[in-house]
Amino acid sequence: MHVRAAIFLSLALACKIIMVYILINRREELSLIIHYLRQLETTIAAPLATRTGLPGELATGLFRGLLLSGILTLLFYQLAEDVAFHEVQTLDTFITHLVRHHTSLPLTTVMKGFTFLGYPGTVTVITAAAVTALLLLRRPLLKPLFIALATTGSWLLDELLKWAFRRPRPAMDQLVHASGYSFPSGHATVSMALFGSIAYLAWTYLPPCRLRWLISGFFALLILSIGISRIYLGVHYPSDVLGGFMAGSIWLTLSVLALKITGRKRNTPAAS
Repeated sequence: MHVRAAIFLSLALACKIIMVYILINRREELSLIIHYLRQLETTIAAPLATRTGLPGELATGLFRGLLLSGILTLLFYQLAEDVAFHEVQTLDTFITHLVRHHTSLPLTTVMKGFTFLGYPGTVTVITAAAVTALLLLRRPLLKPLFIALATTGSWLLDELLKWAFRRPRPAMDQLVHASGYSFPSGHATVSMALFGSIAYLAWTYLPPCRLRWLISGFFALLILSIGISRIYLGVHYPSDVLGGFMAGSIWLTLSVLALKITGRKRNTPAAS
């Protein structure tokens, strides 16, 4: 059991290893890209602040958020194109075999537990609990609305994308029942938006400390585990999960931008 658990921890660390490899071997190209983006930010942020009436810091955040959303959208488009033309089949098969190579009853139980957190009923309960907690703590109404918008909007986005691509689910031994289309993964999309929004609010409320990083790391690992569980249980391809993470990240980023802009507009009259 310990060996099998180590395999899945290794999969979670693989993404970080790949990122480190890129940073080491492509640092010159990355430095040029970062330099170009900083110049672009300087050029656009000031006029954006002037036209929108937003303070410079918020205008810069708006630019960065829109830029991130644009990059993620392009990456999702490329992935969706590869899925449509069956260009990810080899990679999907390899990763699926790697994830499902070692299966056992205890590990299956753990994976079912993770995937349970992404079911609509569970998501509804978690969302309602988070919204209720914020209301009891007398946080601004925008905060619970932000979580509700991020979660509900990500679900609607996933349903729209599933209908658009209509990718059948994997033809393999499925360890849980799943219906509907496969791309992108609804569990991955909604978990990214829901737990990402909770992590974002926790990050903004807490002062700079280790707890912020621990909470963020916990939710990041939870989101990743939910995605891996869908592959392990045989109901999604790895590209479905990756597409869900991208779609959820796009919607989460736009929700954060909406929260910041709306919060600024609500605070402006009170400050005047």
